[in-house]
Amino acid sequence: DAAVKDAVAIMNTFTKLANTAGNYQTFESEDYLLIADIYADCRRQLARFFDYLPEAAQARFYNYAQSVRTYEEKVSREDGIERMKL
Repeated sequence: DAAVKDAVAIMNTFTKLANTAGNYQTFESEDYLLIADIYADCRRQLARFFDYLPEAAQARFYNYAQSVRTYEEKVSREDGIERMKL
């Protein structure tokens, strides 16, 4: 089933994100870019996965997803790495 395959890929990407971030004691600019790129991949995969949900579940989670998006846009504008700004 495509949803299961995609869910596994999403979890693997989150594991990659956690493992990559855990490899650092201190971060340089290029390290932040690597972490941001992995996180962006997670977000893209989750956005596509959202389409598998029934309409009722999509409606329930839409406000949460929108709140996260608004927060990310704020942080990106104020504190983000220039190339990652939305």
